Amino acid sequence: MKKFFLGLLLLGSTLCANPHHSPELSAPLKALYRMQETKQLIEAVEAQGTLTLKAAYLGPEATQAAWYPNERAIYINYSNQGTEGSVIRFLVFELNNALIEKQFGYMDYLATQGKISKEEYVRTVEQLEFQNAQRALALLKKGVEKGVFPADAADWPVPSSFAEHYKMQLEAGHSQAIANLYDQLRNVQQKNQ
Repeated sequence: MKKFFLGLLLLGSTLCANPHHSPELSAPLKALYRMQETKQLIEAVEAQGTLTLKAAYLGPEATQAAWYPNERAIYINYSNQGTEGSVIRFLVFELNNALIEKQFGYMDYLATQGKISKEEYVRTVEQLEFQNAQRALALLKKGVEKGVFPADAADWPVPSSFAEHYKMQLEAGHSQAIANLYDQLRNVQQKNQ
């Protein structure tokens, strides 16, 4: 009888451990659970609150993936017909962003309070994302080496230096999007005063 209840307990904890997700994300999520390090990453994010993974058709001009902290959801844009490897890449990167949400939230707080300049805000957010990209790429390479992830999962040109990364983000318009967020945060605060 004890074995039966222990089995039910283990089954229940396994079922509860999987984040809510769109059916399109089942195969990439299974791949993430096959590697201990990415499984632990998911569990660490879930320890902070509910996690939802959503496949959405956002259009070809929209971002490939994004972490939405208010929903505690990662959206993967399926408009661009990505491969399973690219979806795994996006998930690992956004899981790293989700893991440090408190740091991003603190930056937003500093912005709303006017305690950080726009330039410093953009640079710091880009620095956090660069560090996450470095961590994500290391996990992806390990997954490819172990034969857990498809080879293209680690096919990601992450620069080796922050200066190079920052330059790329400025040219791609990513830094401008962060600057726009800063402006929105400041405007909301000023309207509330």
